[in-house]
Amino acid sequence: MLADYRQSFERRIIPVIAILNWAGFTPNKLSALALVLAMLSAFNYYVNHLVLALTFLISSALLDALDGPLARMLNKASLRGDLVDHTFDRFADAAVMAGIILSGLVSHEAGLFAFIGTMLTSYMGTQAQALGVGRVYGGLSGRADRIAIIATATFLQILGHPMLNFAMLVLGILGVATAVQRFIIIYEMLDQEERREEVVQKTS
Repeated sequence: MLADYRQSFERRIIPVIAILNWAGFTPNKLSALALVLAMLSAFNYYVNHLVLALTFLISSALLDALDGPLARMLNKASLRGDLVDHTFDRFADAAVMAGIILSGLVSHEAGLFAFIGTMLTSYMGTQAQALGVGRVYGGLSGRADRIAIIATATFLQILGHPMLNFAMLVLGILGVATAVQRFIIIYEMLDQEERREEVVQKTS
């Protein structure tokens, strides 16, 4: 859902991107730093230091949101950069989820459900790209929504309202539903592509 506001967000952060460029940051450096912060967030979830976990999680998410716009501003968008970005994102997702699951703050069942939903959602997005129809970000929830849910639940947990376990269940449901939704989207896109190819073959 939050992915629908991607273009609007990128227009608003142009001054920040300009500052990062002036400071010598590259897209890959931002991706690497975002991954390091995600790892620190995961460790602090594991040891139940939730304030630090939340701080590192939000910092990582903000940096991850900047690497793509910086690459486009510098005209350095590339397949290698895309590989780095998405691979580091998956490592970051896995680390944070593992930290939460092993923290004792959530049940292993709820945590595993959320982990499966997270991986399925990400897989379907990249599978579309592998099949040649472009990256699919649509659906009920994406990475930004997932981080927002975890961050909100963590903040409430800090305030004494145990919401992380419920958040894991929500992420599991949304993740599986989004994976199914993306599968349907991709299937229809492939069907349309095959129909176009059939028309071209008949008219050639």
